[in-house]
Amino acid sequence: LVPVAALIVGLAVVLFSGVLLSTFGEGVTDAAQADVGADLRVQGPPFSVEQVEEIRSVEGVASVAAVTDLGTLRAETGGRQTKDVNLLAADPGAVLSVQEDLAGAFPPALLNALEGDASDGALPVIASPALELAEGTAIELRYRGTSVDAEVVGIGPEDVVFSASSVWMLVGEQAIGSVQERTFEPSVLLADLHDGAASEAVMDAVADIAGVPVSQQTPEQQVERTLESASGRGLQLGLWAVIGAMAALCSLTIVMTSVVNAPARNRLIALLRTLGFPPRRDGALMLWELGPITGAAVLAGTALGLVLPLVILGAIDLSAFTGGAVEPALALNPLLLLGLLTAFLVVVLVSVAGAVAAGRRQRLAAVLRMTDT
Repeated sequence: LVPVAALIVGLAVVLFSGVLLSTFGEGVTDAAQADVGADLRVQGPPFSVEQVEEIRSVEGVASVAAVTDLGTLRAETGGRQTKDVNLLAADPGAVLSVQEDLAGAFPPALLNALEGDASDGALPVIASPALELAEGTAIELRYRGTSVDAEVVGIGPEDVVFSASSVWMLVGEQAIGSVQERTFEPSVLLADLHDGAASEAVMDAVADIAGVPVSQQTPEQQVERTLESASGRGLQLGLWAVIGAMAALCSLTIVMTSVVNAPARNRLIALLRTLGFPPRRDGALMLWELGPITGAAVLAGTALGLVLPLVILGAIDLSAFTGGAVEPALALNPLLLLGLLTAFLVVVLVSVAGAVAAGRRQRLAAVLRMTDT
């Protein structure tokens, strides 16, 4: 039972490490997408309307969502409580299009609410959680002697990609434009790129259009930084080291099992030889000895290796390694797990083949001498 248990544990640890690698990789990708907020995020001084249109026409750019900082306003609630907020304006439909199928995207239901109607013709706004305002709260926005009635139609997430401030409100461009006519000059652009588009070429074109230094980020850059960080690289190297150690342990287990069983096997071979058992069939006897052990261990180890992550990963927070704000969900990479399982089987088969080859080299005279003792 000890060899079987060793092989089961070894394969289970290998597959569990593979699941950890898969979850880590997916978590890094999701965290990068949530942190950037688009295929390409551009931040800089306010872009003119002409510059935004030029960026939209860059080859490889599918769509652009512009976020304009309207400055700091005084928000006054019905209880006469006032708060200074950072008011932002964006086209909800454009944000939805840019962040479609993106991890950490701004909640679509909230963006749709911005395009709806608030009560009494008020301006619909989304408030940050830091403002501690309830949905449906009526507020009055004051700025440079003017005031606008607004209503909170939703509470946004704590972290957003278009504001460094924790106290913000988001309004729709069309809605605020109907209340107060103005030209929008965004300082944050979220770009959706066509599949296969070269992000470097797009970034170079955007830099040329901007004419001044701007900050440009892509999820791929964020993923590379995380994977190359000390914690990310250490986690990956540690898991691959565990996988290698388990493979070596299982190979050693098979070889040692063959060595331990050698005396009894050799006596049986000697007895079979007197009955006409041909030497070329010695390998089949060893396969019969090791085959059932290996087969049972592979089946049980695979099952245990896929169950372990469901039990253990709930107590492990990988967000410290992925760089995300939330714990990554369990992820299974079929290609990686199939590759690990195949490599494990190859190691086992090579070890069995080595044990069989070593057994074939035994001479009949040596086997007969062992039976005489």
